[in-house]
Amino acid sequence: MNHKPLPARPAAQRAAPPAAVRYVVQRPRVQTIEKTSKNVKGAMVIGVLMILAGFGFMVISSAINQPAIIGVLIAFAGIALYIGAKIIGWWNHG
Repeated sequence: MNHKPLPARPAAQRAAPPAAVRYVVQRPRVQTIEKTSKNVKGAMVIGVLMILAGFGFMVISSAINQPAIIGVLIAFAGIALYIGAKIIGWWNHG
């Protein structure tokens, strides 16, 4: 068999790839995982709501010249619940 060599392409065509070719670097997708459970987050929300309710009771009690002990107790319980939930979330999930 008699093979003929292929005609040579001009140097400009050999140097660069076609314009339609794009090189895309595939990077792995990062997925954020939230490890804190919904129970812990719910306890934190309830704690904040208790703090706000306690302050509300204190304001109302002072407006009507009554002791504000109920508001103080509710606010302290809310603070304790919130801090406890934060500690549990940190302890379990770093």
